[in-house]
Amino acid sequence: MLTAAGRALGGARLADPQPLKSWARNDVWRCRVIAGPQSLPASIIVKHFKAERDRGFDDWASLEFLTRAGAAPALGPRFLAGDATARVFVTEDLGAGRTLEDVLTGSDDKTASDAVVTLAQATGRLHAATLDHHAEFDRLRDALAPRELTPISRAAAVLRAAEPALTGWLAAVGARVPRGLADGLAALADAVEQPGAFTAFTHGDMAPSNNHISAVGLRLLDFEYGGVRSQGARRDLYSGARRRRLRCRSERGRGLEDRQHAAVVRAGSARTRRSVGA
Repeated sequence: MLTAAGRALGGARLADPQPLKSWARNDVWRCRVIAGPQSLPASIIVKHFKAERDRGFDDWASLEFLTRAGAAPALGPRFLAGDATARVFVTEDLGAGRTLEDVLTGSDDKTASDAVVTLAQATGRLHAATLDHHAEFDRLRDALAPRELTPISRAAAVLRAAEPALTGWLAAVGARVPRGLADGLAALADAVEQPGAFTAFTHGDMAPSNNHISAVGLRLLDFEYGGVRSQGARRDLYSGARRRRLRCRSERGRGLEDRQHAAVVRAGSARTRRSVGA
């Protein structure tokens, strides 16, 4: 895989591979660049997606899209090159850092709270930076490999097929099926399928571990679920935070969710208003 990465980088020679992550879906290495084009940095990150091809190509296309749109390195690592046949791509090395998950498990309450708000701000900037360019993501992604469904069409399909499962769940707990359930699901699916002016590129999996925090700020990582959808998908930030027990109802976290929401809205509001003609 490192040979393929070197070829993709224009004949670069890579050395001293340091494994950063290895699991069923992908392997990630940090490598030194010892020869190659002068524009290359001294250290790079190589990612090989072994399984779930669509997730790997979504990650690749997301980072390439953000780099072309000028949103990287401000929001994520710069995409450098890739080899679709080998299922490998290369990004800049962000160096040492922590994740939001690391910060949240620490003892500094204010640092933890501020880090969550910083992630929310990055989410808003991500949406705002891509409002005018999101069609370019689909073009880049579809050029890598065909997709059976886009994130929008997949979400709409799930909603349209949800009535039997929802009815079964309600019956299992002895609850009455609400009148108009089918019509409500259909209307929701239509809204998801046609988000209009609120269509944007979103991360799709804003887990507390999918970011990199260093002295230069917070960067988003692991765009395996990145794609074009409604900006309402930013709610994944809140659900991901709850899964890691941010204790938003505790004394430490009181008001934190309100700060998150306000940060997202402030970061993206100016571009959104221009998009809808306000």
